[in-house]
Amino acid sequence: MADLLDEFQNGYSLDRLSDLLKAAEPQAVRAGMWIASELGVGARPLIGQIAGLLHSPVAAVRFLALECLLACAEPSDASAVTQALSLVEDSESSVRWQMLMFLANVPRPVLEAARQVCADEMVDLLHIKGLDLLLHGHSHQATIAIYEGLKSRHRVTSAYAAAGAARIVRYDSGPLRIALESQDAIIRRFAADVIERLRVEDADTD
Repeated sequence: MADLLDEFQNGYSLDRLSDLLKAAEPQAVRAGMWIASELGVGARPLIGQIAGLLHSPVAAVRFLALECLLACAEPSDASAVTQALSLVEDSESSVRWQMLMFLANVPRPVLEAARQVCADEMVDLLHIKGLDLLLHGHSHQATIAIYEGLKSRHRVTSAYAAAGAARIVRYDSGPLRIALESQDAIIRRFAADVIERLRVEDADTD
C-alpha cells in the first residue's frame, strides 16, 4: 500500500483514489481512506466522498475520515463538518478520541461556518452550545462553562468541554488538567495526549 501512496504523492490521478473510496469491499475503502489521510490537504478534491464516509460501518474508516477532514476542511465545507459532530458519541472509543482531536484543532473559521450551518439547520442545541464553547473559550464565562462541562455525565457536553480545554490550554491549563481526572476514560486519555504533545512541541522549540 505504501507503493500506491507513493504513486498518488507523485501525481497519480485522484480518480483512482475515488474508485477505492467507492469500492464495495470494506478493506479497499479502508485502504483508500488511509491513502487520503496520508495525502493531507492533497485529498481535498475528494472531501465530499470523505464526508460521506464519516459514518461508515468500519470504525477505522470513520477514524481516518476525521483525520482527512481536519487536514482538508475549509469554511465552505461546513456542512461536512456538521456531519461529523455526532461522532462525539461514537460507539468506538478510538473514533471518539479522534473527534476530540478534531474539535480541539479544527481552524476557527471552519468552526464558525459550521456553527452557522447548525443554527440554520436547527441541529441539536447541545452541539450548538458546544461549538459556542469552542469559539469563545477564552472568555471568562466560557471558561467557567468548560469547567462545569467537564463534570457533566452527558457525553456530548463533556466532549466539547474537553476539546475547549485543549483549545485554551496555553492560556489556562487548569481545565485540561481537570480533564485528566475525568470519569470518561477517553477524555482522560485525550487530555494526557494533548499535554504530551505540547511537551514535545515545547521541547522542539527550546
